[in-house]
Amino acid sequence: MTDTLDPLVEYKNLLSFHKSSILSTVDRDGDPLSSYAPHALDNENFHFYISISGMAAHTKNIEENGKVSLMIIQDESAASKLFARKRVIFHCHAEVVNKASEEFIKGQDLMIQAHGDFIKGMLEMPDFRLIKISPKRGNLVLDFGKAYQIAEDLQTLKHRSGGGHGRKN
Repeated sequence: MTDTLDPLVEYKNLLSFHKSSILSTVDRDGDPLSSYAPHALDNENFHFYISISGMAAHTKNIEENGKVSLMIIQDESAASKLFARKRVIFHCHAEVVNKASEEFIKGQDLMIQAHGDFIKGMLEMPDFRLIKISPKRGNLVLDFGKAYQIAEDLQTLKHRSGGGHGRKN
């Protein structure tokens, strides 16, 4: 990834360059859990698809409440400043995609395009689920002093100034 002056270009580069994300979910007691999963991005509808085991704790959390935070972050080796790695964090809703739906075929095809035919065999296993993650809003950090709120349209960036982390109160 190259540095550019346009934050929107940097944002789109970050999304297109990375093929996995860090996920944070919460269980029924409100306890957080972090994990990761390879993803595929549906650029048309701006949904992420992941394939994860139904036996995993993060899958159970998604099935119970659908709350997910998804982060894509620049690799440490590519960062000029470890404390200012480029990253995008989305507040999302996630749901299991029904295996008999057209949505499943679309998500599976996107996952195969991104990660190869291995995905089809994995999704045929009885315990694996295809999850659709729908971002609602987010934050983009490109460097110190270069932080942006990502609007609900997921295309509009607004420079953040001052304290806070873009949370809704």
